Order: sequence, then C-alpha cells, then structure tokens
Amino acid sequence: MHRFLLNILLTFCSFCLLNSCGEADEPAPPAPPSPSEEVHRTVLVYMLADNNLGWANSFDAYDLDEMVRGAKNGGLNGGRLLVYYNRPYTNDGNPPQLIEITAQGQKILKTYTDDPDLYSVEIGRMRQVLADMKELAPAEDYGMIFWGHATAWMTHPEDMDQSKASRSYGTDRDKWMSLSSLGKALEGEKFSFIYFDCCLMGTVEIAYELRALTPVIVGSPTEVEGEGMPYHLNIPAFFADGTPDLVGAATNTF
Repeated sequence: MHRFLLNILLTFCSFCLLNSCGEADEPAPPAPPSPSEEVHRTVLVYMLADNNLGWANSFDAYDLDEMVRGAKNGGLNGGRLLVYYNRPYTNDGNPPQLIEITAQGQKILKTYTDDPDLYSVEIGRMRQVLADMKELAPAEDYGMIFWGHATAWMTHPEDMDQSKASRSYGTDRDKWMSLSSLGKALEGEKFSFIYFDCCLMGTVEIAYELRALTPVIVGSPTEVEGEGMPYHLNIPAFFADGTPDLVGAATNTF
C-alpha cells in the first residue's frame, strides 16, 4: 500500500515538473492607474464622428480599435489615453461619451447630456470636456489630438453658402467651429503638443490661434487620407518618456 501511494505521488510530481517546462502564459497587461492617481501624461482625443467619417465610413471604430492595440504591451507607458467620442447618430439616442482606452479595452467614464441643441463644436462643451479630463485623469502634462474634418484655405462646393465652413474644425451634425472659437475654447490651457488628425490644419491661421498653448503643433497643410494616423504606431510615440516623439508620430503618418 505504501509503495502504491509512493508511486502515485512520484507520478504526480513528475507531471507537475513536465507541465512547468511548457511555454509560459503571456503576462497580463498592466492595469490602468486609479482615477485619483496623477500620471506623467494624459492625452485626450477629441473625436467628432457624427458625420460621414463615422456613419458612412466607420473610421471612428477602426481608430478606436487601433488605440486599444497601441495601448497593449506597455504602449501607454504609465500614462492615460482619453477620447471624447461624439458618436454617430447623436440625435438618435447616441449622446457623446468620455471613454478611456486601456490595454484591456474601452471604459466609459462619462456620458454627456443628450441635448440635440448642444453641439460638440461649441466652446462650452469643449471646455467642459477639458475640465472633466483634468478631474478624471490628472497628469503632470497633457497632450491634445483633434480628430475629424477641418477646412482652411480650401472650401467645398456644398460649403460655399456657409461662411463658418471655411477655416473651421468639425463637424457635428453639419455644425462647425471656427478657428477663432477653437482658440477661445482652449484659452488658458497648456499642452505638451497639439496634433491634428484631420485635413488642412497645418496653416499659419491655426498656428497663430494656438501659439500660446503649446510648443509643438502637428498638422497637414493639405488633405489627409480618411484612415488618418496609425494610432497603434503613434500611441507609444505620444507617451514616450520625457518629450513626446512627435517627429516619429508624423513620420508614421505622413
């Protein structure tokens, strides 16, 4: 009987040893910081997708998936990535949300008032989002990314009768934000960088409006492909130690 039990014990130990020699499981992705914990850098993507970029082409969904890919394997480098998501079909019960991108996926931090008369291109709404960012994801410094449509020296035929459509950022349900209004919405803020993932924002007008807000502005003076920047490649660049690697981010994009 003793020999029988000994044989069972030896067999069990051998199985454990053999099993431990197999391939190790991939380490779990790092947990996001707690809401009250100040991090080195928080980056906010201001995503205006209630237009043809969202409801016609789903570029918003593709880019959100890329952001999650970029957040994995330490891409956030201890920082936090937030997205103000002006979702397609706002008037049909899809109000904007503030979400956080982590290695585990998307997390809703706040859902905004479902008011069809309150647009995401209004100064008040943008300032509210910036205040929420600093409350929910405090950081030593902040980066800002604008996602959506934009116009500068170029106008489109359907915009010719809309004076606010030129030199503007948008759109939310056919409403635009003039560059001067954008400057007023950001007045008093400080960012380590401002990156425009939209067309025609590498112009002297936008540089002048935002001159006191950041040392670096990245944008294209011409049109940008609909897919926009490769977020899965650029997230690690935005959260690099010390100064963000904006040359690397622009190189990945352009």
